[in-house]
Amino acid sequence: MSNNIITKKINKRNWKEINYGKTKKFWVLLDKSTVSKEQEKLLALNFNKEGAKYKYSNELIEFIYMIGLFFRLDYRKLQTFCILFASNFNIFVPDYTTINRRFNKLSVEQKYISKRKQQQYCIAVDGSGINPTNRGEWLRLIHKKGLIKTRNGFIKILISVDVNTQEICGVEVFDDSEGETKYLLSVLLQAIQNKNQPIDVLYGDGAYDKYDIFEMLQEARIEPIINIHKNADLKLNQEDSIIRRRRKMEEKLPKRTLVAREQLKDKPGWKKKWGYGKRWVVETVFSAFKRTMGQAVNAKHKMNIKNEMIAKVNLYNLMKNC
Repeated sequence: MSNNIITKKINKRNWKEINYGKTKKFWVLLDKSTVSKEQEKLLALNFNKEGAKYKYSNELIEFIYMIGLFFRLDYRKLQTFCILFASNFNIFVPDYTTINRRFNKLSVEQKYISKRKQQQYCIAVDGSGINPTNRGEWLRLIHKKGLIKTRNGFIKILISVDVNTQEICGVEVFDDSEGETKYLLSVLLQAIQNKNQPIDVLYGDGAYDKYDIFEMLQEARIEPIINIHKNADLKLNQEDSIIRRRRKMEEKLPKRTLVAREQLKDKPGWKKKWGYGKRWVVETVFSAFKRTMGQAVNAKHKMNIKNEMIAKVNLYNLMKNC
């Protein structure tokens, strides 16, 4: 009995600090400074505007929408919820139709990303699927051969994650008919712009095992830590020769060929040497993002879906850095 007590695993978590962190996220979201100077923002928004003037600033609309995302409220419930807190913020709450229409017209940008300089800026990229509705897959299973004869496609998002801070530094939204490698350059440029720092290392899975991606990263002076396919051809093929002639570097092999030869010779050793395990940070972020923000979007139109996903990314970064 005494041995069991001695060898019993002790939970070293500080639950007091964890619980405080959970409640702190809510109060950070409801910070009065977020909606401060509402009148000044309205004057700037309505300056030289033709037609009816806006009654609510873009910041207020986006702030209210993020509250709805945090508590997963529809527009009617969101209006009721905000009325309860309106007196504390000394603002007028728009009705649910105004929130919907105004937010869908916004061009939402990424926010709440720390600008702290890092000695080595490492990025991990990956894509994942998001459901277009919140009905659940059981409907499709039940009515697969009945009322629902076709399956709706899903939405794909590609994100770039700072390995050190686990912030989402870039995001692209597209449908399932397009490949994620098409938007790799875009999320990398977003990561550079949002952090105001060049990328040093890129972690990616086998989906990015392409010659043109390796060439692009080499020209940008980004070290590619990308998983090579097991059946990769290590010989100098025609594509290698074309790239070498294009770069006028006959004495050097393409970057992808060099990485493939080193990696396939001893993959476990290569992973340990280059720290390929850090790529799993992006998987961790996806898991946390879907748990907190949900696995479905409520918007229907393409631009509205993009705005909703960027707003969710902003909310995730805000909760991460609070």
